[in-house]
Amino acid sequence: MTTMSLPLILWYGPEDTPAQVSEQDFAACCKTLGAAGFERVSCKNASQLLSKAAILARQRAPGAKSGPPHMFAVLCGMLAENAALAHLLRTDFPHMGIAAFVPNLHEDTQLLALQSGIDIYFTPTASDRLVVAGVFSLLRRMAGIDPVAPASNASPAWRFAENAWKLISPDGQEVALTTTERAFMLALASSHERSATHEQLLKAAGSFLATEAEGVKRERLSVLVSRLRRKFQARNLELPVRSLHGTGYMFVGPMA
Repeated sequence: MTTMSLPLILWYGPEDTPAQVSEQDFAACCKTLGAAGFERVSCKNASQLLSKAAILARQRAPGAKSGPPHMFAVLCGMLAENAALAHLLRTDFPHMGIAAFVPNLHEDTQLLALQSGIDIYFTPTASDRLVVAGVFSLLRRMAGIDPVAPASNASPAWRFAENAWKLISPDGQEVALTTTERAFMLALASSHERSATHEQLLKAAGSFLATEAEGVKRERLSVLVSRLRRKFQARNLELPVRSLHGTGYMFVGPMA
């Protein structure tokens, strides 16, 4: 019987947001993963997670034999963060295994998880044995897929054109941007983690919101995102932006 090669676990657990898993349950899960033969790498922010995933993808030779994924992400942030990160990982690393913790098993929660690219999910009350069993189950199902491809081989990306007054979709569609929309999208796409807080985005919007009260500013920011979403939907495109648990927004599409 052939022994399954175990992937490296990239565990995303941000320090600046409430944990979905208690420290005791987290320790038990890590211990069980270690006993099962998994090596775990802790990623405290989105930048670390995406950077380590890219490094691991480059280490895998393009001609490597098919088999289980050689890296696996376990997302332990809040639901919106997990969904946004899963979308990014699935875009750049199509065959990566992705597990995530979700706050509940309501239909809307499950739909968001699945549509974001999460392969398997658990509630915070799941036992460490269930998490490890779920990871092994997913690895068996993925055993026949092609290996993870480097990000450089990913599908076409979003890109700016005409001095960023237009955003071009991966399939070549053009979306014209207003002054404020341009500032908003540039602030997201140019940030290190492709994300920004409300405060950073409000600052980027500049004079458009300068005279507004703080509460009104945030409401106007929400209106701006809604307007962008409708503009993209009119072209049968999904706006590549996700809300981050009420703290800001993240650009979730591949960017050239």
